[in-house]
Amino acid sequence: HGGLVTCGNGGGSDGSYGGCGAPRSLGLRIPPPGYGLGLKGNQADYQSPRNSLLPDVLTRRLGIPISLAVVHMLVARRAGVPISLVNMPMHVVGRLDLHAPRCGGFGMWGEGGDGDEDTVLYVDAYNGGAVMDARQLRAFMNSLGMTNVHMRQLLPMGPMHTCQRMCANLTEIYSSQQQLEMLASVVELVTSLNPTAKMYLNHRSSTATSLCNFRVALDSAERLIQLIIQEEQAQQASVERSEMLTGYLQHFRKGIQEKRLQYLESSMKVHERVQTLWFRVGDVVCHRRYGYAGVVADWDAQCSTREEWIQQMGVDSLPGGRQQPFYKVLVDVRDRPCQTTYVAQCNLERLLPSDVESSGKQAANRGASGAAAPSATALGGEDPGAGAEAAAAAAEEAGGAGRMDTQGVAVAAARQRAAAAVVRGELPVLHPLLGFSFRSWDGQAFVLNEYQAHRFPGDACRAD
Repeated sequence: HGGLVTCGNGGGSDGSYGGCGAPRSLGLRIPPPGYGLGLKGNQADYQSPRNSLLPDVLTRRLGIPISLAVVHMLVARRAGVPISLVNMPMHVVGRLDLHAPRCGGFGMWGEGGDGDEDTVLYVDAYNGGAVMDARQLRAFMNSLGMTNVHMRQLLPMGPMHTCQRMCANLTEIYSSQQQLEMLASVVELVTSLNPTAKMYLNHRSSTATSLCNFRVALDSAERLIQLIIQEEQAQQASVERSEMLTGYLQHFRKGIQEKRLQYLESSMKVHERVQTLWFRVGDVVCHRRYGYAGVVADWDAQCSTREEWIQQMGVDSLPGGRQQPFYKVLVDVRDRPCQTTYVAQCNLERLLPSDVESSGKQAANRGASGAAAPSATALGGEDPGAGAEAAAAAAEEAGGAGRMDTQGVAVAAARQRAAAAVVRGELPVLHPLLGFSFRSWDGQAFVLNEYQAHRFPGDACRAD
């Protein structure tokens, strides 16, 4: 972000900031156009969680107001510029008091001086580094509907508050997308930083229950109930109220134990293969539309999840609808960070090492113009290629021929990436949960560990 801002929005030829005529007391200047890293707001995909993950923000150079403001502030403070973050609803901006002393190194996030409106500037890193005085910020807030927020309420944000606000964004995103593993990581971070955050303890308990992590679920519920009881006792609540909460905790503990027993029984259930399955546990696959690679870690003969998710994802509009097999896929972290997806069979295509190598060579010969999706390999008497062709034909009948061509390019790109990984001697898929399901890679597929081989005996045998 060199200098004060990314680009010189509104800077006058005399070096004034945003037309407010502020003095150059810190020796700052508006950088020329094109100076800096080129970070900008991701308006096209605002809800992507990658906009809040700082490594992704830096590599992709895209973010949302709070993540871009954090980067801008940290760079500025290392350069001695005392910028702090303003806790403005909906849209975080940076605050610079031109009369504040220069800061050294990191400085304190909360400091920013007590300057009046004539010596304070606000920097909106999301909107190209626009610099505003107090009057312009007030107008900007009004345009966002914040007519009832007074300027005195715009207090500085410290590291804890900033982290919790970024985590709140990720919690909402991961909850809506049902990315439970990522949601669990976020709420674990928040409850570690703030053990009394009741809302996140509730999130931690419910998410852990959904992930069958019953120890964490019970621990979170007990901590939550104890916090509530302590607050009620401090407010001199009735004895009956405390007894009611204690009884609720006992009831919850009993329910958790029952769910744990049910999970243990179901986790040892043997899954017999059915003829409609195209893929096995351990197969390396790619998503036909989004082009990410992954490995199959589990499957259901039919879609087996909440009705709310089925409706939200439009499962019934897919070729085969909810009656087709669905697969739990551990997504390659080089495509998406630590994500597990639940994918319809019609949206997957298998990647075999032989296909990967030949596809990589063909793609290299064709160059960037290669188009058609490579064919899949027959599995267990079923031809996945025929199923893929049927899905393509169905999409064409629905007017989706152009979309299928785009999908073919995405699949070819996934094969090329997998080929490069194999050539480098790397695993075709990397994911932190690989060790829970597999013990090795045999050059064709991931080899199931003893637990998975018990659950999927037909998948563990690959004589065909």
